[in-house]
Amino acid sequence: MLNRLKELFSAQSGKYLSGKLLSGKSMSDKLPLVAVVAALLLTFGLYSMRASNNSTTTATTTAAELKKAPQSGPAPERYADRIQQVESPKGVKAWLVEEHGVPLIALQFAFVGGSTQDPKGKEGLAYFLTSMLDEGAGDITSKEFQAQLDEMAIHLNFDVSRDAFDGSFQTLTRNRDKAVNLLRLAINKPRFDDEAIERMRKQLITGLKFAAKDPNKIASKAWFKTAFGDHPYARSSKGTPESLASITRQDLEDYRRKIFARKTLKVAAVGDITAKQLEAILDQIFADLPEEPKLQPVPEIGALKGAGRQVIKMKNPQSVAIFGHQGYKRDHPDFIPAYVLNYILVGGGFASRLMEEVRE
Repeated sequence: MLNRLKELFSAQSGKYLSGKLLSGKSMSDKLPLVAVVAALLLTFGLYSMRASNNSTTTATTTAAELKKAPQSGPAPERYADRIQQVESPKGVKAWLVEEHGVPLIALQFAFVGGSTQDPKGKEGLAYFLTSMLDEGAGDITSKEFQAQLDEMAIHLNFDVSRDAFDGSFQTLTRNRDKAVNLLRLAINKPRFDDEAIERMRKQLITGLKFAAKDPNKIASKAWFKTAFGDHPYARSSKGTPESLASITRQDLEDYRRKIFARKTLKVAAVGDITAKQLEAILDQIFADLPEEPKLQPVPEIGALKGAGRQVIKMKNPQSVAIFGHQGYKRDHPDFIPAYVLNYILVGGGFASRLMEEVRE
């Protein structure tokens, strides 16, 4: 990959200087990769927790011991070699990395869909749904649901991108059964009570009003609109105050039924759980979902629209610049090298070369 990065840098200098490396293909194509990467990242997090618990032991190492030459031994374990493919009795599939050193279980899952599936005039519907799934489910009210999450230290979060609706879940091993039941209810039987809907609607609209004064948000919105024109990618995943105001309880339920399906589901699990235990959990949470989603086709992305420079003037002491260029599809052999190159040049935050040049 290093050689390919050098080739890309020399041959395409400037072409990949982009705040966003764009794809000509739906982002859902990378979901399997995302799930595996998520499994590895979660594993490293658990491993770090385990290492921190052993800090007392390592602190007692003497200076003489530190000077000893390292001894040869077996190669360190590679976490990628530990990924298991698991399939439940009812056909739900997942990737698993077992780590029993810490009594914690983590799940990351995603459905193909995202904000590109929001109906016209209902922009922000998927985003609205992310805020509602933990606001009560089954016979459990919103207040009771939140109390149980807090009491058992359960992490449950939902998010949406343009091409995927995803969730993350963490629980202590001792609370596994109760925590899994809450997740099952949230996905299969959300309540969508009127009080919770109106409360979250006000909160989301307030967030949009703050974003309307944020230079970063304004620049990003303008860039996507300029680049993608009338393509669904041009629409804001968070919607507008007007579109959020029009969303009903039935809209939320219709979207959930349309997107949540087993065929497009990707799951990664890491932690204190065996493959057999995971099989049972997968069926408990996801087996009752319909097999097929009801997705609207998302058009292919052609050449980026717009050109030149757009300036939005604001009374703000600091300027924001967002720029981008046509990128590779995700099945192109150079996508990963270009993605890494983009990160090195402009996408690595304070470690990127552009940041170093600007700040120096």
